[in-house]
Amino acid sequence: GTAGQVLSSTATSTAWIDAPGAGTGVFPNASALVWTINHGGTWGPYPSVTVININNIVLYGEVEYITTTQLTITFSATFAGTAYLN
Repeated sequence: GTAGQVLSSTATSTAWIDAPGAGTGVFPNASALVWTINHGGTWGPYPSVTVININNIVLYGEVEYITTTQLTITFSATFAGTAYLN
């Protein structure tokens, strides 16, 4: 490996990959039923997701990892808030 890489397990062996980004990604969203977030893989292919509304209450939606750089969050109602990825 090289600087900035970590050893990762694959389906059949191990491989050196770029280390996921440190910290938390902040993605504000306007009122919508489905939020699409392009995270660029900075926090790995499947980052953890926490969503809060404008009153700082954690809300839960269905997270779907579309690709290793994009995800969607589907809610039962529209609202504005922020998604935090890490």
